[in-house]
Amino acid sequence: MKIGIGEKSGVFLFGPGGCGRSVLDTRYLAPLVCLLVALGMISWIDHQRKAAFHRYSDADIPKTIGEWTGSDLILEPEVASMLSADVTIYRQYRHPDGREIELFFVGYNFQGEGKTMHSPRNCLPAAGWDLKEKGYVEMQSGFQARYLLMSYGTYRMETIYWFVAGDDVVGDEFENKWKTLWNSMISGRSDGAMISISSVCDSTVPLMRDDLKVFADKLTPYACAHSR
Repeated sequence: MKIGIGEKSGVFLFGPGGCGRSVLDTRYLAPLVCLLVALGMISWIDHQRKAAFHRYSDADIPKTIGEWTGSDLILEPEVASMLSADVTIYRQYRHPDGREIELFFVGYNFQGEGKTMHSPRNCLPAAGWDLKEKGYVEMQSGFQARYLLMSYGTYRMETIYWFVAGDDVVGDEFENKWKTLWNSMISGRSDGAMISISSVCDSTVPLMRDDLKVFADKLTPYACAHSR
């Protein structure tokens, strides 16, 4: 005699002699796979977020880069409070021939409301500097950094700056914001950094764009050590 149990559902089917076998109900296969994938993604995102949480805690840049020797500068308390960065390096590097370059590095393990980087392109004009020229410079590492030429009375400032968004190095403010938002949605990460080097001189002094670029190329391996 043939007895069928759960024949319609397809879960258990018994053949002659009462010998049975189990058959997978495919109705539950797709939801089960989706659940496993979702759990895997949640675990991966949590791992990525935790790994990035202390990413810039040990960030450091040497005080000697090539022929340039650096000394730390004091950042105004209100500026430090506004930035709320996890790591801030504000330093002046001096060449033996008297040339000077200022480094400003801010790193964030995560960004959010009241805790985000500010671009020199926006902050310097707000501080009274008049934008004269803007463009890009090609770096040896293969990315483009921003270049600004600004004036304030008889003084002139040249600045080269770029960003690190997660594992990527970018030279544009909008691309940095987009990549940070994308990383936050995909992996739960919002870590990043902004690196700026500047020269402030009297307007009669020759431009230092080439010097800044050479210094930036030497600085990049240290400043972008947390990128790929």
